[in-house]
Amino acid sequence: MADGTKPRNYPLWISIALVVLYVGAGGVAKLASVPYVHSSFPKLGLPAWFGYFIGVCEVLGCIALSFRPLRALAALGIAIIMVGATYYHAVYTPV
Repeated sequence: MADGTKPRNYPLWISIALVVLYVGAGGVAKLASVPYVHSSFPKLGLPAWFGYFIGVCEVLGCIALSFRPLRALAALGIAIIMVGATYYHAVYTPV
C-alpha cells in the first residue's frame, strides 16, 4: 500500500470467527455433557468417551485457528470432524 500500512484480510478473520463460533459452541456443548449432542455417538457404535474427545478436539482446533503456524493443521482437523458429522447426518438423520 502507498501509505506503508499492511492490508487487512477482514474476510479471512470473519470466516475464522464464524467457524470458531459454530464449531466451538458444539465442542463446548459436548464437554458440558449436553445429552442431545452426545446422542449420535452410540448410534455410530462409538464409546461415550469419544464425544468428549471430539469436544476437546473441536475446542483446541478453534483455539489453534488463532495462531498462524497452526491454522492449516487446525483447519484440517476441523474438516475431518465435519466430514464425520456430515456422514452421521446423511446416514442417520431422517429427511
